[in-house]
Amino acid sequence: MRAASNRQDMGEGGDDASIAVVKAKYFSTIEFSHHHVVMDLQWLPGVDITSRGRVSRSPEGGRECNFVATTAGDGKVNIWDIRVDRLLKKGRKAEDLLDLVWKPLHSAL
Repeated sequence: MRAASNRQDMGEGGDDASIAVVKAKYFSTIEFSHHHVVMDLQWLPGVDITSRGRVSRSPEGGRECNFVATTAGDGKVNIWDIRVDRLLKKGRKAEDLLDLVWKPLHSAL
């Protein structure tokens, strides 16, 4: 992340504000994601979640964070496995990451 050099006049005080620019690195498709604006994102450190929904303590310890939960105005709660290496198939290179399809591990309405 980098702060942009754009400046905006804030009015009365004449203060300048920097606008942080965050570029997206990976995207999910709307077919598998939320259909409304994401309202909250919660990191889930120290847990491991299987594709069957079993939750256990992560063998890596409490600081490792491999999952996030998101909720949106569509009422869905999605659990995402954010480990990129799980999405890579044999023979794929890191440059191909933009071609990956990101889907939630679990979704509840």
